[in-house]
Amino acid sequence: MDPQPEESFSARPEARFALATGLLGAAAATVLTVTETLEAPGPASAVAYVYLPFVAICAAAIAGVWGVALGCVCCSLAGVRSYYRAVLMLAWLLVLAFPAVFFWVRLTAAT
Repeated sequence: MDPQPEESFSARPEARFALATGLLGAAAATVLTVTETLEAPGPASAVAYVYLPFVAICAAAIAGVWGVALGCVCCSLAGVRSYYRAVLMLAWLLVLAFPAVFFWVRLTAAT
């Protein structure tokens, strides 16, 4: 049995999804942090600018992981790649749970 050659992550079709969602997540976190900081000026807002890169990096990492899951689901539905059943189930769980949790938090915070 021939071992298949290792494929780098950047050559996989899911990498484009991870890059796009990671960049969008970092941009969204930056915009939200800056607007929140500008709404309440004061000495505490200077600290927010210090932590801004950390917030953007964390948001990019979380969004990138979600993008990999989204890429797995999209590639599986399009028939581009096949995945193990457990990987695909986890990808579906991440793809559906992340927006659900986001909207649930937004709805509960509004009330």
